Amino acid sequence: MRPWHLLPMLGLAATVPAGAAALVDQPYAIAYGDRIATPAYVNGQGPFEFLLDTACSRTIIYNHVRRRLGLSRAEG
Repeated sequence: MRPWHLLPMLGLAATVPAGAAALVDQPYAIAYGDRIATPAYVNGQGPFEFLLDTACSRTIIYNHVRRRLGLSRAEG
């Protein structure tokens, strides 16, 4: 392999912010209708199960989680 073959990979590596976690460092599972689920912490509390849905137009949090975190209810 010639060294110039590595240039695209080096360019990609340069786009990752310093201190960013690698994708493989974040545990996840495929669940709930083929969505990506991962544990998440909010203000140091958790873990809470966080679902990633790129087509979703809203963020939803259950009332019992909102109360546990001391968050007020959003007007909408």
